Amino acid sequence: LAYTLHTSGTTGKPKIVKVPHKSILPNIVHLKRMFQVGRNDKVAMVSPLTFDPCIVEMFIALSSGATLVIPQHVLKQRPSLLCEVFFKLSKVTIIQPTPCLMNRFCLNDLQNFAFASNSSVRLVALVGEACPSCKTISSWINPILLAEYSRNKNIYGITEVSSWATLHEIPVENIISCLNDPIPLGLPLCSTKLEVIFNIGDKHEFTGLLKIGGSERACVVLDNVGGSRTETLKNPMHSSGDMVTVVIDKSRLFYLGRKDGQIKRNGKRMNILTVKQKLESFKLCSVAHVLNVSLVVLANTSEEMRENFRKRVKDVLDAHLVPDDVKFVDDLPLTTHGKARKSDILTMDCIRNILKKSLCKIFNKTFNEIDFFQSSDNLFTSNFITLGGDSFGAVKLISMLEACMTPPNHGQLLQVILNNTLEDVVTYLHKTLLQNQSKNPTNIKQIYDNDFKSVIPLKRKADVNKLTLEEVWKHNTRKCVDASPLVIVSDENGLPSSVIIGSHSHYLVCLNLMKGNVEWETKLGGRIESSACLTPDGHYVVVGCYDGNVYALHVKHGLVYWKFFTGSEVKSSPCPGINGSVIYIGSHSGSIHCLDIKHKHCLWEEHCGGGAIFSSPCLKVHDPSIIVCSLAGRVLSLYAENGRTSWCLNLGKPIFSSPSVSESGIFVACVDCCLYKLDHISGDVTWSYQTMEPIFSSPTVASTPSNNVVFIGSHDGNLYCINADTGSKLWEFPSSENSSVHPIYATPFPICSNNMYISSVSTNGLLSLLDVKSGRVVAQKSLSGDVFSSPIFIGREISRDVVGCRNNNVYSFAL
Repeated sequence: LAYTLHTSGTTGKPKIVKVPHKSILPNIVHLKRMFQVGRNDKVAMVSPLTFDPCIVEMFIALSSGATLVIPQHVLKQRPSLLCEVFFKLSKVTIIQPTPCLMNRFCLNDLQNFAFASNSSVRLVALVGEACPSCKTISSWINPILLAEYSRNKNIYGITEVSSWATLHEIPVENIISCLNDPIPLGLPLCSTKLEVIFNIGDKHEFTGLLKIGGSERACVVLDNVGGSRTETLKNPMHSSGDMVTVVIDKSRLFYLGRKDGQIKRNGKRMNILTVKQKLESFKLCSVAHVLNVSLVVLANTSEEMRENFRKRVKDVLDAHLVPDDVKFVDDLPLTTHGKARKSDILTMDCIRNILKKSLCKIFNKTFNEIDFFQSSDNLFTSNFITLGGDSFGAVKLISMLEACMTPPNHGQLLQVILNNTLEDVVTYLHKTLLQNQSKNPTNIKQIYDNDFKSVIPLKRKADVNKLTLEEVWKHNTRKCVDASPLVIVSDENGLPSSVIIGSHSHYLVCLNLMKGNVEWETKLGGRIESSACLTPDGHYVVVGCYDGNVYALHVKHGLVYWKFFTGSEVKSSPCPGINGSVIYIGSHSGSIHCLDIKHKHCLWEEHCGGGAIFSSPCLKVHDPSIIVCSLAGRVLSLYAENGRTSWCLNLGKPIFSSPSVSESGIFVACVDCCLYKLDHISGDVTWSYQTMEPIFSSPTVASTPSNNVVFIGSHDGNLYCINADTGSKLWEFPSSENSSVHPIYATPFPICSNNMYISSVSTNGLLSLLDVKSGRVVAQKSLSGDVFSSPIFIGREISRDVVGCRNNNVYSFAL
């Protein structure tokens, strides 16, 4: 071990990093040779002892007999004085600053001291942040001396692979020409290995996530600084969290920004770094800082420039890059590492008002069919539900917020949205920004299959002899239908007889499958999002309700037999037990209940440790136990007999989808974009597959003649077919062929008849029947409304697809 330090936490939760000698030594030796450090050099120690570049600064100087210039901390708070000490008094020759620190120096000081005719500086290595353009660098240098300052370098790295990974020498001709092009990251340093995980399906063909490491550069990373639990990861390759563009023919990498800095604005994907670079190169401000929710530029400009600043910003930026607001500051606060201190910026009084404006924009974008979000004078004193929202609307809202920021507890945010005023939502979001939580779930090792790097999705063409889905009947429930249908098979030949489904009208209805006529209809005490289930003995239909009750009804005539109050809304769907009349169901109270319907008795109740239970529990028959997931991101295995916990896994982000159990493992999907396979006994992650957007759909496992597969829909609009044993992708089907993305919330439904199909529906109402082997379209039907309900397909003697729709109808289609 050479030394131990921790990451700054500016891009997530701080982590402790233990750095061995063999990791840092190649850095020092290589950079000392590249910088040609000698005894006459004076190296500025810009970095504090908590920032690992200080190791490079110290030892390239000390191992060469050079002088190390260490400024007092107070000097760093006074840029003019620091500039004088470094460049006039100490006459440093080598400096390794962050671009943010360089931008704090006024141009006159830089041109008169640092880059003047009598300056001692011979090498500037820009580190720690995105390298500014040559146009910006040229503005620092006295114009008549541009050709003399050819030793400008861009150095890049991450603390997890201490300290630097790549180096690029910026050509002097580019600086003289004031090029505005991005600066490459450069070539890898000694013993350093780079990998790029390409984002299949991204419009930018050569864009991906950068991983850094190598067997000689591996460090030991400990998660959860200050916590009681740590997990040691000795993986030689570490995810940088940075997106890069690869120019293959020139073997160059270009930094695009943080993975979590990728946002979609005005219909176009962009990175917050783009705005920063454009404004810096235009010399309008020393730095541009962009918030996650609103695009806000903080400009450190002179008083005389402020009047026309906003107009000039619009002139230089493309329309989709123009910020929501511009705020002028006298000085930009920096961390001890020389980077912008986000926490101080977020405490500004203007941020709360900006959040309100942004929330209104998100509302209008999410609920464009509801115009009272714009017209209501008392919007922020109102509750989301009273304004016409519901839990699926809240899920949709959180999904929109997910693209902007990461709440530390999505389950808690869901409760704030549903139960408090919108003013409280703003308070929560503001607090979230200040906390600067990590986007990545802790204690989970992401495993990417090799095909994730190289597989190009095929364009799916429909079969020549395509079948059709013809509407047989539809039933108007009077309010939108988010629940999935329960189909009851009642005769010996396996022919279904009825469909039972609830809606937001408060009614649970039983329909004849063949004709669609009403067999019975019962009004419950609130809206129904929960899908119904039949008790194992076949006597009772059980369903959850918004009024906090679980209702049991006689299956023959629909009269309420018993209701059980859980303490909060029930949107979870019940899971039938092995025999008798036992069922398991979750509640927004955070507990799961084991109910004996026949004897009207709660056998046990178990609180799941935080977060509401939105998804449905799943029964493991062979041991027997219950798998349950919560909006706090917890996955629990409970003994079915008494509810005691067998094991618990924390994925760190909310789980809306229901778990699925097969002989080989347990499948769980999360809003972190991943599908996980867990071990039955321990709950450990066997593999994970990452989609491009959050997952709200539930996984479905099926067996084909060639292998076991799992199907999952994603918010990215694709239906994925994954090998259940290896986690590798077999195929993906896009729900739309144009540029529009239509998320898939519904659970896909496998169909075993003469051929094997999978039934899937996207939120825009496109119902698709696909061939399991190839993912090709067999049949499609468009519904005239959004769909969150999952389709249920009935095969054998007849082929029917039943699904609910937000246009108030339940549909039955014949294949």
